[in-house]
This record gives sequence, C-alpha cells and structure tokens, in this order.
Amino acid sequence: QAIRLAPEFGPAHADLGFSLYFAGRYAEALASFEKAQSLDPSMRHIDAWRYVVLTLLNRPEDARKMTEAASAKEAKDRDWVEQVLAYQGGASTEEELLGAVSQSDPAGADAQLCEAHFYIGMKKKLSGDAAGADEHFRKALETRAGRLSAYRGAQFELKKFGVAAKSS
Repeated sequence: QAIRLAPEFGPAHADLGFSLYFAGRYAEALASFEKAQSLDPSMRHIDAWRYVVLTLLNRPEDARKMTEAASAKEAKDRDWVEQVLAYQGGASTEEELLGAVSQSDPAGADAQLCEAHFYIGMKKKLSGDAAGADEHFRKALETRAGRLSAYRGAQFELKKFGVAAKSS
C-alpha cells in the first residue's frame, strides 16, 4: 500500500524488502532493496542486508563484489557501513568489528553494537554455527535498539517477538 501511494519513496521499498526477507522470499527482497537504493542512494545501510540475501541465494561472487571496496580500505578510513561490509567479506574479525563501534556517541554506539552482533550472528548462522549465532542474536537484543532492522532480524532468528523494544 505504501509503495502504491509513494512509488518513488525508497524507504517504502526497503520496508517491503525486509518483509519479503522475513517471509523467506529472498529474490524479491533483494529486488526491493535494490529498488530502494536506486531511489535513495543514501540508504547504504541496506548493503549489509543485500550481502546476507545474496549469500542466502547462493550468489557468493555477487556478495563478495559488494565487499571489495570496503575491504580494500584501511580500517581507520572506513565508515560504519564499510566496517560491516569489510567484516562480512572477511577483511576484519569479530573483535575488529566490535572495536569499530563508536565510542563518542552513546545512542549511535547502541545501534552499531546491535548491528555488529546481528551481522556476526548471521555470519555464524550461515557457516553452520547455530549456537554461536544465537549468542550474538541475544546480544543484539540486549541493546534494546528496537528501531533497527538488525534488532528485528535478531528477534526473528531467535523467534522472540515478544521482547519489548525500547528506542533510546
């Protein structure tokens, strides 16, 4: 309905992408994420979700290409999105990703910590480490960053939809 009312509004396409992702309709989710970014290139945070979807679609070469530029940069020169992509692409470790969480912005740090734990959890899940994945999904929920798709993703993975989300 939102897309019918505002077909050129990128966030509506992103929201549809998340809904399709959670429904297991990965190819359609990817198309929605790509449409969102074509309409609003500032929505770079969706790149990490696109990486996950490409991995789930067994498209490792396309997923790898998404991480090349971020992985080529020095860690100190990466912004947060690039830190996540570099981690997903294997150019940094869990510890390095967690260490890149902002120390100067408490609200931003909670969001980044949630995302870090979610993407660490997804990487572990995709590699077959279910217990390790669940540990990080729980840590993502501990941030209480309920406004984030990563938080909802952690809820989804743990099937804990009753966890109260408090936005800071």
